[in-house]
Amino acid sequence: MKNKINGLAKNFLEINKSRIGKNLEEIYGIKKAKEIRLNLSKAGKGKNKSKKHCENIKKGHINRNDKEKAKTLKHFLKNKGISPKEKILFDIIKENNFPFNFVGDGKIIIKGFCPDFLSKNPKHIIELFGSRHYSPYDKERDKRRIEAYSSLGYKTLIIHNWELDEKHKKRINVINKIREFINLK
Repeated sequence: MKNKINGLAKNFLEINKSRIGKNLEEIYGIKKAKEIRLNLSKAGKGKNKSKKHCENIKKGHINRNDKEKAKTLKHFLKNKGISPKEKILFDIIKENNFPFNFVGDGKIIIKGFCPDFLSKNPKHIIELFGSRHYSPYDKERDKRRIEAYSSLGYKTLIIHNWELDEKHKKRINVINKIREFINLK
C-alpha cells in the first residue's frame, strides 16, 4: 500500500512539473479553461473571508516592491483582453482622435499599477472604474494608484463604467469630460 501511495505522489509531482509556467489554456485548452475559471469564480462568491485574511492579503499587496507588483500584474493581464466598457471607451477615443492608447492589458506598468489608457505627450491617464472601486480597501488602493501616477507627472481622469451606459447623453458627457481634461474645447 505504501508503495502505491509513493507512486501516486511521484506521479503527481511529475504532472505538476510539466505544468510549471503554463496557464490553464495551455494545460486544458480554451473551452475547459473557461469552465474551470467559471467554477473557481463561483466557488469563491458569497464566502465571507475573515478580517484577518483580508488584512493579510492587503499587507501582501502593499508591501511588495514595484518590480514584484509589475511582474504579477503583467502575468495576470497577459490574457485579459479588453472589457466591453473599455471597448466602448476605446471606440470613443478613436472616433474623436483623442491622443490615448489602450494599455490596460499590461503594456505599461507604473509603480505597480496598470493604467487603462495613456497619453505620453502630454502625460495623461484615463482610468475606467467599475463597481469594485467603491470598497474601502479599493478606495485606498486607488488613492495610492493616483499618487503613483502623479509622482511621475501624469494627470489622471477617472471615468466610471456607468458613464458609458447606452444613453447617448452620458456618452456626450464622457466626450466633453475628456476634451476638458486634455484642454480641447
